[in-house]
Amino acid sequence: METMNNNIQEQRVSSDNAKRLKEKGFDVKCNRYIDLEPNMAMAYDEKVHIYVPTQQLALDWIRVNFGIHIEVFKRRGINGTGYNFMCIKAEDGEAYSVPLEMKDGLKTPEEAKEAAISFFLA
Repeated sequence: METMNNNIQEQRVSSDNAKRLKEKGFDVKCNRYIDLEPNMAMAYDEKVHIYVPTQQLALDWIRVNFGIHIEVFKRRGINGTGYNFMCIKAEDGEAYSVPLEMKDGLKTPEEAKEAAISFFLA
């Protein structure tokens, strides 16, 4: 019987993407947040804290609120294997063009998700 790897965790978005998500209107309560003013009281204050969602929650929020499906997939190419992403409009299935420099060097699905979230929020 194979040994199972249960040492996995949900990945959070980067602090830069968390800030961009807030600018777009993200306000889903999460158990992690960035403290913009560390000397403030411990209680949550939306003016000085920014929620840091998991990558999957951010992708779901983008899909629900903007109708954009973000798909991450494994690719094989001349330079070996890696991961890539595609942004698709839900209403008509039109795929967003993703700049090549955004796609290069994505070694894990988590890197591809983070790059896709950055691409959408830019």
